[in-house]
Amino acid sequence: MGARFSSNLLRTAICGVVIGLAGIPAVGQDDVSRAELEALEAERADMLRQLAALEQAGSSVAGDIETLERDLISAAMESKRREEHAMSSELKQLSLRSS
Repeated sequence: MGARFSSNLLRTAICGVVIGLAGIPAVGQDDVSRAELEALEAERADMLRQLAALEQAGSSVAGDIETLERDLISAAMESKRREEHAMSSELKQLSLRSS
């Protein structure tokens, strides 16, 4: 589940970058001033930083989900163990009463 979540997060982030880049008009090199080009490069760099941050957050969340899943499995196993122990104790008690 964690890998699937991380994969979906990455896919969403990439789509966001592509959509963001799609808003940039396609123009010839002669039509873009140096200032506009620098602004576009800065925007691209910012988007790449945001993507890296999203990927890192996705990895962290995936790790947290895996930890939670392990904890839930452990708790379920402990609960089952206690239930079996209680059942065993009840059977012993019934056995002692009937003797």
